[in-house]
Amino acid sequence: MSENRKPFASILLKTAGKTVKFEAFPSELFPDGPTGTGLYRLRMDGRWLDCKGCKYCYMDMDEIGEMLAAGLQGIVGQPRTEQPALPRGSLVRVPSRKIGDKQYYEKVRTSSDLLRGQDGHHYVLVTLYRWGTRLVRVDDIGIIEVAQ
Repeated sequence: MSENRKPFASILLKTAGKTVKFEAFPSELFPDGPTGTGLYRLRMDGRWLDCKGCKYCYMDMDEIGEMLAAGLQGIVGQPRTEQPALPRGSLVRVPSRKIGDKQYYEKVRTSSDLLRGQDGHHYVLVTLYRWGTRLVRVDDIGIIEVAQ
């Protein structure tokens, strides 16, 4: 079955006699994709790129740029898999509520290891006093102490 969606961009990468074609599709073109987020799903040589542990992999422009730079170094087709060192039991600072212009935080321990969402971001489970157990994006928390 051929692809009916039109790519946002196509890039042909040639290195050391090897040619790889990348196509980027906006996430809005997919029924289950995040909307309005500036994320893209990549197809490499006609096959959808997948991330470890995710059904679909969406990347932002920075991640796509890193992948292309890695392709120039001969490491083609591997999405960014770096994970912050944040094991279960780490002490973190999580935004809990906002009153007026003042943001309040809670110090809590993580209840899970890192999870990678469909949007490509890392998440962790925390339990907040007022709100119970929640998934929080790692980019939104402050790491106080990493558990051993």
